[in-house]
Amino acid sequence: MMIQYDDIFVEVRQRVAAFQYWKEFTNQTGIYGITESDYLDEAYRFLYTSASKDFMEFCAKKEGMPLDEYCDMLGVCVEDLIGGVLED
Repeated sequence: MMIQYDDIFVEVRQRVAAFQYWKEFTNQTGIYGITESDYLDEAYRFLYTSASKDFMEFCAKKEGMPLDEYCDMLGVCVEDLIGGVLED
């Protein structure tokens, strides 16, 4: 089962912080020169993107946590993330 970021970050404060991390993760830190509607469109697209292990690892590092602990805190199984299938 693939999950989206809107399933993981459910509170507004979490969503804002996660979207800021996403902008940093994708090297899109500047908001100058884009309209409010474009910014909101980007945020909406982010929330409805399938969640990836790489981005969640980035968030965990930013929060100073191991990935497993970060995912547990958010109620997410690492195996449900894109690229999160554990190898035997």
